[in-house]
Amino acid sequence: MCLRNIGQWYPNKMDMDTIGTTRKFVMCIAENEAMSPWAPYHVDKGFKPDESTVSVFITNGELDVQDQGNETAEGLLKTVAYGATFGTRGLWGRHAEERLILLPPDVAAPVGAQGFTKRGAKEFIHMYANASLGKMTQYAPLENEARVAAHWRWMKSLTERELLDVMVPILESADRYDILVVGSDRAKTAVMPSGPSAVTVGVDQFRP
Repeated sequence: MCLRNIGQWYPNKMDMDTIGTTRKFVMCIAENEAMSPWAPYHVDKGFKPDESTVSVFITNGELDVQDQGNETAEGLLKTVAYGATFGTRGLWGRHAEERLILLPPDVAAPVGAQGFTKRGAKEFIHMYANASLGKMTQYAPLENEARVAAHWRWMKSLTERELLDVMVPILESADRYDILVVGSDRAKTAVMPSGPSAVTVGVDQFRP
């Protein structure tokens, strides 16, 4: 009823997809800057710490990544990295695909305390967030020549077993990850396939 009464989200009018989802209704969250070991996201984007901003992300699904006992920064970040491999855009979308990672303070605090900068955390996640070529090409088969760039066509000579054994990073670089510290104490991270890149704008000019 909330989607109908507030969002005017009526069947066959606003949502024309094959499977509806409440995720299509805009979610608005705030960073927990007080409990973050790093600078806020808007500072990463060139704004001053005391400026107010809004960032808009386009996401494509979400996964709760729960950690049930890791205490080291490496262990916590590996859990996040392995969770970040979910999604169905596959190999051909890597040039535009990103990951939005919403870290709770229970994960961010020990990662920061054990020496990881936000950039270092992104690089570590990128190192461990790998998937097999076989799985990534399943979503977009190699038969379509128009879809497959010339530098990937060597894969057509590999067997399915060989494709499954070749592991590659799911994203092009560590720059494709966005990390925000949100929520309160609970070792459960939200990972969302995202892209194209988020847009951040200042909003102080709209204050009354």
